[in-house]
Amino acid sequence: MFRVGFPPDENPQEIVRKNAPLLEYLRGATGIQEMEIVVPATYTAAVEQMQRGELDMVYFGGLTYVLAKKEVEITPIVRGVVGGTAENFTFIIARKDRGINSLTDLHGKTFAFGDVASTSGSLIPHRALLNADIDPNRDLKKVVYTGAHDKTALAVFNGDVDAGAMNSRKYPDMIKKGQISEDVVQVIFRSEPFADYPWAVRDKVGQDLIAKLRRAFVELKDTKMLALLGVEGFETTTDQDFENLRAAAKRLGFLED
Repeated sequence: MFRVGFPPDENPQEIVRKNAPLLEYLRGATGIQEMEIVVPATYTAAVEQMQRGELDMVYFGGLTYVLAKKEVEITPIVRGVVGGTAENFTFIIARKDRGINSLTDLHGKTFAFGDVASTSGSLIPHRALLNADIDPNRDLKKVVYTGAHDKTALAVFNGDVDAGAMNSRKYPDMIKKGQISEDVVQVIFRSEPFADYPWAVRDKVGQDLIAKLRRAFVELKDTKMLALLGVEGFETTTDQDFENLRAAAKRLGFLED
């Protein structure tokens, strides 16, 4: 059985629904007969399961990939392209009725991060807040970790917190589906671009299979399937693409030297 892991950044049932056609395509393109979707409980659990050999390929967040790369011999193969780029961004959103229009307005407010090991939900917003002279542990009234981007957005939308950090790709999707409304929330910060969401494969599966998987992703042109995955296509990636993210993780204490 070839096990494919996904970060728990939204409802597990939704993850399975959106990615089942992809696994069917990969079976045909690579010759792997038995594949299954696994959604670990946390981002960190995905790393631990790959260490134990319980996952063969994972759709990692950027930070989780960096953490996993230190512990397991893995090869990043592709990243999804959205808006013509494979780079990603963090959005910090806030309720419009809380008087928050910039990062400096977050002093004394309540704030939601995503999973502690999330790139756009934790690492990048921590860096942004510190760069704005806001220490999350000292200057925010309360900090919560929701565990997922959609939960963060809903926490802000419902007024459970004043503001929160989330993936820029998830935000317009939730607006489109009517899960949150720009009458209530607004984007107050957009980060610099960073490498994120690589597909990575355990080296132990062999270089031939890794090459087949990379080629299958790059050659995927089915527009309906790509739309379901939320991307326009895939482009190849290497570990070097994550060097800046790795440096930030070390500097902020998310990754030990």
